[in-house]
Amino acid sequence: MRRYLLAAACLALCAPGAGIAQEPLNTSEQAIADFFAQRDVKRKQVSAENGDPYSMVWLADEIQKQKGGDWLTAKELVPFRVKMYMGAIQAGYAPAYDRMAKMVLEGRLPEGTKMDALDFYRQGAKLGDIDSIIGYARMAQDDFTCSICSKGDEGELLLSYDNTADGEKRSLKELHAASMEKREAAARIYQRERSEFANTAIALLSSDAAADDSNAQDRLARIYLNGIKRPALTRYATYESASRDYFILRPDTAKAKPILERMAAKNDRAALQLLADLYLVGSYDGFPQDRARFIKYASQAADGGDMAFAYKLGHTMVAGQPFGTDFDLGAKYLYMAHQAGRADATLDLAFMFSEGRGVPQNMTTSLALFEEAANRGSAKAAQFLADYWREGMGGTVNPLRASVWQKKADELKANEQRGSETMDLLKALAN
Repeated sequence: MRRYLLAAACLALCAPGAGIAQEPLNTSEQAIADFFAQRDVKRKQVSAENGDPYSMVWLADEIQKQKGGDWLTAKELVPFRVKMYMGAIQAGYAPAYDRMAKMVLEGRLPEGTKMDALDFYRQGAKLGDIDSIIGYARMAQDDFTCSICSKGDEGELLLSYDNTADGEKRSLKELHAASMEKREAAARIYQRERSEFANTAIALLSSDAAADDSNAQDRLARIYLNGIKRPALTRYATYESASRDYFILRPDTAKAKPILERMAAKNDRAALQLLADLYLVGSYDGFPQDRARFIKYASQAADGGDMAFAYKLGHTMVAGQPFGTDFDLGAKYLYMAHQAGRADATLDLAFMFSEGRGVPQNMTTSLALFEEAANRGSAKAAQFLADYWREGMGGTVNPLRASVWQKKADELKANEQRGSETMDLLKALAN
């Protein structure tokens, strides 16, 4: 405990170990002392001590970045980081609110609640901080953001309410009726608070401060497209049904279109991607399947350097679904993505030359492309080559080449499986 108090005191004073005799530093204390010994840090300390809020936030961010990887060290940094962020907040520096909200949500401040984090975001958002605006909107979309919300052991939404008998002697029927009234009251509180948060989020995302920010406008457009759903509160309100959808904010796709078109006119990548996908799929009101608009937005994204959409446009035009084929356009964008190093585009070109689809059939070119795709990480390309040489598709059976490519295919499939498992784990943790 003495070591921790020493470390905390050093952090709070921004001058660890200065002028005092103490026992040798442990690993965490030494890491902290090393941080404050850096020339850039010393300069920022002077500015922070003179009241510069930017330097305060810089110091708190940088000490976490450099020394916060180890859990114990990260814990010992909390007093200093809080002091710096709160000092910046007192000086009216908007980005500090976002930092404090994140500390609460990360569990750095055990006494902090989700509502505290939401309030930090709200205050930063009122000052025009874009990270705070997006942070507030993200929390407003979260099922578990409200003053009476918690998460059950199986991830279910729980609402707290007073379940006592109020000191009165009541029959079981009366207790049951009182309990139902309190449950329904909790459901109404949940709906009311979530609605207030959603409306505030819309106002913040629609503000001048967020008008030109890609992430903010993308989130606003997606809210209008999909609405904000909420769980059915069947355990609190008997009139609700688990078989229907409930919304905090209903979709309003007509409001999404001008946002996306305005951002697309500025070559905003997120808007171009979303518009291209909307006109490709055609599942939203106001956004039917539209070949010309899909090509317009996908090509605009691709020509602006988005190789994922260069591949998507090329693949769609060569595959012919859902708009029919355009081999010239498809080959153009597949080649663009292939030149940028995308294995999936190289694989598509290999199949085109293998099958003579839109280009003259040429197995020499095709095999070279299959090998290039496999060397770029395509398990499908490696498997094709293994089968090609094993079965003698070109008229020659070559067991040795088949074995080499089969080994490569198996390795790539295993890598893809591990990558898929990692993504599933990350998604589960995010939820």
